[in-house]
Amino acid sequence: PDGVYVTAIKQVGQTITNSAIYGSVELVKTNGTGTARLEGAEFGLYRSSDDKLLGTHTSDEDGRINVDGLRYSKNNGYYFKELKAPYGYWINESKIYFDITSQGQTKYLIAPNALIEVHIEAHKVNEDGLPLEGVGFKIRNTQSGEFVTLRYADGKEIINEDIWFSDANGDIFTRGRLTAGEYEFVEVAPLPGYQPIAPIKFTVDDQQTYIDLGDLIGLSLDTGEIINEWNR
Repeated sequence: PDGVYVTAIKQVGQTITNSAIYGSVELVKTNGTGTARLEGAEFGLYRSSDDKLLGTHTSDEDGRINVDGLRYSKNNGYYFKELKAPYGYWINESKIYFDITSQGQTKYLIAPNALIEVHIEAHKVNEDGLPLEGVGFKIRNTQSGEFVTLRYADGKEIINEDIWFSDANGDIFTRGRLTAGEYEFVEVAPLPGYQPIAPIKFTVDDQQTYIDLGDLIGLSLDTGEIINEWNR
């Protein structure tokens, strides 16, 4: 029968001893390129037939989760689902199915996570709501105290950007993307006759795919339009 193998037959006409098939699974949590293993990812292990949660497991310092004592299955009888991603990574919502089909088998799985990376937008205006062109901003990591440099590809060329200027419409956009962390948007090059605004603090986490500093309301991180007062 499925999931059973014969261990002993003593004599014809006597009892046949059978044992269930058991195996194990090893899941390795990696970054999106598979170049690093990630600690701290939490997974639920489920039985597919009724979506019953069999247990929760967290990846160790080598990115591994090991589960033993899993009984024979077929037709994608088990699956892992990520419940909590490592800090700085998007959660992977895909179900990872597998089966145990032979005695002592170890099933090996890989679960990649994409790094959280977002663009930053803002809109620079004066006190009358008119756009201001040529105002320069930098982004400071408030944990390290250092200004960040972002990189992006322009064809075959890699561009580094560490200061951003408003365009003719007052718009500011980072072509490079910012990873998870605590930051502030700092006006470092105001227009002549204008006072720089106070730094605007913001957080990059798994709640955004981009951050608009010109439309920050509550959880959407809306700071409103950036308004300069004319020097008097």
